[in-house]
Amino acid sequence: MTYLWYAAFGSNLCYARLTLYLRGGQEDIVGTLLSERGARDPSPPTDFDSLVVAHRLFFAYPSARWNGGGIAFLDNETNTACATYCRLYRITLDQFADIHAQESQKRDPVEVSVPEVVKHGHIDYSDARYGRVLSLGTHENGEPIFTITTPRTDLEPKDPDPSYVAVIAAGLRETFSLTEDEIAAYLSEK
Repeated sequence: MTYLWYAAFGSNLCYARLTLYLRGGQEDIVGTLLSERGARDPSPPTDFDSLVVAHRLFFAYPSARWNGGGIAFLDNETNTACATYCRLYRITLDQFADIHAQESQKRDPVEVSVPEVVKHGHIDYSDARYGRVLSLGTHENGEPIFTITTPRTDLEPKDPDPSYVAVIAAGLRETFSLTEDEIAAYLSEK
């Protein structure tokens, strides 16, 4: 079985939000009722870690799920002037593909090629809002670190809805033990 580390930087920083993508169903997460179809393997992640990446976090693409507010994306290019907090989840390649399909609003998952993503740095599996699988390097255990983001470069910035920000803030508290002031400063600069 192939494992990788999924780097979450938006609402999936929140453990309850991420596990909803795995187990499916409906749940109130930080005051927002969310539902997902789930993954073929609903098992929880086998391990967790954190990572700060030199990629810009931005909000764009109005989302009906989040009251028309923007959703989080990671810029594809490295930018040493930027720091984005990520929560790493060690999951199977199939679980990652299922999360990718749900985030991309696709019915069927694609077969993500780990060697190709590593070789090229990213692969665009569709032009969907989260159609790109982006490599963020290798974990200290030797397994790849992947995330999903947009392949598009023409998106207009869009402020996120407060409910979306609340879920991200919950994940930042869980992962990095940031204070409310630190979370507010981090998100306001994005």
